[in-house]
Amino acid sequence: MTSFRINLDRAGVREAALTSPEVRAALRTVADEIADRARSIDAAEGVTSKPSEITVSEGGTSRARAYIHAEGAAAAAREAKYRILGRALGGG
Repeated sequence: MTSFRINLDRAGVREAALTSPEVRAALRTVADEIADRARSIDAAEGVTSKPSEITVSEGGTSRARAYIHAEGAAAAAREAKYRILGRALGGG
């Protein structure tokens, strides 16, 4: 019987699991899908005001992150009344 020892590169595993380009791309894809769903909900709700601008941005240095923002003069009121971003989470 042969024995061996495995030494993990914990920093490398952490980097690959949390901040790799593949992880960032996957998060961006999910964020884009959620943003598309939010745009479709936003277009159907509160049609008397100008639609919110739904944007996606990325961030994070120690952990990949994606952010979805509803911007515009009436975005906060529309979000409070219709919960557009929260309802869009099922689209990702």
